[in-house]
Amino acid sequence: MHVDDFIDRFTPLQKFQSDGAREAERYARFVLMLMRLPAALQCDFREYIPRLFCSVNDVRYRVVFASRMGWVGLTRDFDRETYERQEELSWCHSWGPKP
Repeated sequence: MHVDDFIDRFTPLQKFQSDGAREAERYARFVLMLMRLPAALQCDFREYIPRLFCSVNDVRYRVVFASRMGWVGLTRDFDRETYERQEELSWCHSWGPKP
């Protein structure tokens, strides 16, 4: 799934999805939307963009980049501002503001 498709998708209330899972996805969509701002705006607003974390294969990562090509940049070093690996968004799960 492309990052933009994930951000733009409407997720109606679903019986099989818990309130916590819906809230986590909404949070992820919001932060990824901010990461997709033009570079000049990201530089101005970097300190206000909240942190986003996800899991891939049960390993926790910090999301530091959302590519225009559709993937996300991930790092295991939660203080690092650049990504160590890039991953397709569909591999990410367990979104949240905390590691």
